[in-house]
Formats: sequence, structure tokens, C-alpha cells
Amino acid sequence: MTSIMDFISRKNTRKYTSQPGDLVIGLVLGRQGDYYQIDINDRFTALLQYYDFEGATKRNRPHLETGSLIFAKVKSSNPCMNAVLTCSSSHNKKSWSSGEAEYGPLQKGYLSDCSVPLCQFLLSGPGKEFLSELGEVFKFELIVGYNGKLWVSAPSPMQTILLANTILKADTATQEELSSLLGKVKKLA
Repeated sequence: MTSIMDFISRKNTRKYTSQPGDLVIGLVLGRQGDYYQIDINDRFTALLQYYDFEGATKRNRPHLETGSLIFAKVKSSNPCMNAVLTCSSSHNKKSWSSGEAEYGPLQKGYLSDCSVPLCQFLLSGPGKEFLSELGEVFKFELIVGYNGKLWVSAPSPMQTILLANTILKADTATQEELSSLLGKVKKLA
């Protein structure tokens, strides 16, 4: 299983390659048998079983439409086959239908593609400090997928787009540029 520290120190990050334990944000492409096909920027589309959600049964499960976003964990991965995803958690037993589950469908918000090194930065110490300072300016939710995807949700659409653009600029910014960027965002708030 991949931990955050393993992901942060992962090399060869030009293209995402799934590993068991990775936290990913995916786009539902369609259905295939008892599975949803999910695009996670990997070699092949990933598969997610219809009722592999916390508290889901054959009758009570999410019905995902094509184009829906999902936050999931890579259950198994093989270089020659589709990765298999899960939305079940070993430590959070809240049902998917309560909206409090750790994994599951993402509602509203804004999805953005980014580089895998930016995801690694955001999950590292300096990245967490940067996000904490942004959190002092705006209230927001952020999910960082190991697969080069960010999902941001804030109270207003303008704040959501501003936050997403600010976070994406952190990809190529130096420490001084990040400080300047935070100052500009604080003036806009």
C-alpha cells in the first residue's frame, strides 16, 4: 500500500502510473458488466464495482452517470491490466449515502488537471503550509489525487476559480513568488 510519504518521494513522475493504495480522482466513462469504467490518467481505464462503496448493497448503491467525478483508492494495479478501484475505507465506516464517507462521488466543485510533481508538493510540508495560509483567506475543500487531478470547492464560483488558479500557479513558483501570490490573493479577499 502506498503512503503519502511514498508518493511524495516517488520518482519518474512525468506520467502517472497507478499503485495499490493511491488516492485518485476519476471521471466515469461508462459501464461495463458490474463495473464502472473510470479514467484516472493511467495506461488503461480503471474499474470500480457497482457496490464497492461503504454501506452499499445491491439495492442501495450510487448510480453514477457518465461524466461524474469520483474520489477512490486503487485496490489493485498491474502494468498489463486495468487498475481496480474501491470506495470502501478501512477506518471510516460512514455510509456513502450520508455524504460523510471518505471516498465516493464528488458533487459541485471544480476539477483541474495538474502535474504529478504539483500534487507531491501540495502533500509535502511546504505545500501544506501554503494551503494552510490559503485557508486563512478562504474556506475551501481540496482533494489532491495522486494521478495529477485537483478538486476544489469554495462557497462561491469566483472563489473556487481563484483558488484553483492560485494552486496551479504554485507548480512553477519559487518561495518568493508563492509569498507574493498569497499577498495578492489576500488583497482580493
